Amino acid sequence: MTAQPDPTTWPKSKKFGCLAIIAATAMLPGLSSTLYLPGVPNIIEDLNSPQILVTLTLSLFILFNGVGSLFWSSISDSFYVRRWCYISAMFVFSVASIGCYFVQTINGLIVLRCLQSLGASVATALGAGSISDIFAKEERGSAVGLYSAGSAVGPLIGPVIGGALTNGAGWRSTFLFATAFGLLCFILHILCVPETHRGNAAKVDSNDAGPRNSVFKNLADSLSVGAYDYVFLASVAGGFPFAIMFTHETIIPTIYEDQYGLSSTLVGVSFLSGGFCNVLASVISGKASDYYFRKAQATREKAMLQSSSSAEADGETVRDSGTIVTDAFSLTEAEDRITPFSIFCGLVVIPAGTLMFGLSVSYNASLALPIVGMGFICFGFMDSVVTTVTFLVDALTPEGRASSGTGVAMLFRNLLAAVLSAVAVPWMQAMGIRWIGIITAIVSWLATGGMLFLKMRGQKMRERRVASVRAHGKFQSAQ
Repeated sequence: MTAQPDPTTWPKSKKFGCLAIIAATAMLPGLSSTLYLPGVPNIIEDLNSPQILVTLTLSLFILFNGVGSLFWSSISDSFYVRRWCYISAMFVFSVASIGCYFVQTINGLIVLRCLQSLGASVATALGAGSISDIFAKEERGSAVGLYSAGSAVGPLIGPVIGGALTNGAGWRSTFLFATAFGLLCFILHILCVPETHRGNAAKVDSNDAGPRNSVFKNLADSLSVGAYDYVFLASVAGGFPFAIMFTHETIIPTIYEDQYGLSSTLVGVSFLSGGFCNVLASVISGKASDYYFRKAQATREKAMLQSSSSAEADGETVRDSGTIVTDAFSLTEAEDRITPFSIFCGLVVIPAGTLMFGLSVSYNASLALPIVGMGFICFGFMDSVVTTVTFLVDALTPEGRASSGTGVAMLFRNLLAAVLSAVAVPWMQAMGIRWIGIITAIVSWLATGGMLFLKMRGQKMRERRVASVRAHGKFQSAQ
């Protein structure tokens, strides 16, 4: 066998073509989780189920999306593959979706939703790794922004399509739509997306047909990445904004139908503000990430050129990118991805949205206010995704663990969202929507504090990790 060319040398058209297909696949978690939200009352009636069990189909979907992220990243790292993970996952998603169409019991729907989520999670697990395969470091911020825009489109169109389908053909038709979309992604991955995993080339060159570790060992290794202090802080910084967004998303149908008297279709349309802000934030945040990264890089290069003679005297070499390289390990400037814009979103944009939503609903103000507030929440959440994913990709790509790191971060955020979405309605009934707005604003401030600490101390944390890896002789660069 002949090793495939380095994906970073592909023409731009091929790079962005593959990115577009991966971004379309990344739509599935948001699309599938919101597609049937407008039909929840119909599901309760049709399956004769308590509301808590129907809510569980949403909470477990989010939880299994996180579990699936680790599962697929472990498979990818075990067998040096990404392409067949995407193809297999789309098959699982499509089969589970058609099963949801025919299901007759709430217990069956719960099980099939978990399988559907397992398939949908593949782009969540491998998207960042695929980007690190295909794009150079200087291009990754924009690439992650476009990839995140794909994931943002799902929640944008899901409730609108779901509301229209529910009103026109019943809630089951939403799963026919999901099946068709899954099969489309399945075909596109087979026809258009080559293997990109760089370890695959190394495996071919060495004629090693077996996995480098067992799947279970790689699953344990993936979980162990969460013990890195900087990975944990990034997971917190990105996890709580997602949980805040999903908490509000869960209670919106109940509030808008009961308090404001909206139909299923109009409830779906109301999600457009949040979806639009998701897309807008993913593009703006990606551009901001690359801008501040290049600006910091230029400043660092200038300073390093002035001190290059002393660096060479200490046994260090200076790379054109402005990265200090000692021995075989390259320490990238991942903290440059945490920008002033990201801090502003966490300290101002998200809290403004939660307070606007909670207080306006509490005082029965105009429906425009909670809709705008939800837009602010979604904008800030998507910025936190772009920021933390690009940070983790840059921080962990030298170890070849970008997929594992983002998988752990996704598991953490989805676990938080699953718990909060399960208790959101009882919490609202017990405390009132006003206190949900106040508490989630405080949580956003605390999470942003973690991001600021990571900005200031992240490089020291990673230097300690590098020293530990060298001491145990376990590092093998993936770059």
